[in-house]
Amino acid sequence: MIVLQALRRCHANPPLRQLHWLLVRHRINYKLAVMTYKIHSTGLPAYLIHHINPRETTRTLRSSDTVLLTLPFTRTELAKCAFRCTAPSVWNSLPSLVTSSGSLTTFKSRRLKTYFFVYRLTVAYTSNLSHFLQCFTTLWRFINQFIIIIIIIIVNHVGEKLTEKPCNTCCCGCWHLWPPTVNRVSAYISVLC
Repeated sequence: MIVLQALRRCHANPPLRQLHWLLVRHRINYKLAVMTYKIHSTGLPAYLIHHINPRETTRTLRSSDTVLLTLPFTRTELAKCAFRCTAPSVWNSLPSLVTSSGSLTTFKSRRLKTYFFVYRLTVAYTSNLSHFLQCFTTLWRFINQFIIIIIIIIVNHVGEKLTEKPCNTCCCGCWHLWPPTVNRVSAYISVLC
């Protein structure tokens, strides 16, 4: 980054965080939300006001207090990129604490930009956490398989030295491996497999 005179190959996120800049996709959503707030509160610019329609509900719901916008129906993916579709979807995705701001400066600086920074950190944290959980799960499976293999080797080694003796605990006259702890280990291995 030229502004911070950072190395050419350094990762972009730490300098963006240091400069308090938003990522490109969050910057686009920020601009759309600010434009939607201006249209909703002041009615300007007039040529865009007919694209923003408040959602009208027939029932009284908890979400009736928040101002939601109607998403128009589109047939193509290209039409979903138009202002009339993206502005309502971005606005409806914002929490009511952000959209219920009293003034434009409060909306822009204090609530909206803070929301996007917290959202970015939350998404980064959850993606790192999910990667960690995947690695941990793989490691746990490997450790379990390793323990099972060690137990099988021990049982096979000990099993060579075992003799079969008649069972004294039950009346059926069956034969079991002696000592009885090996039977428990082999049962444990069959449960794990």
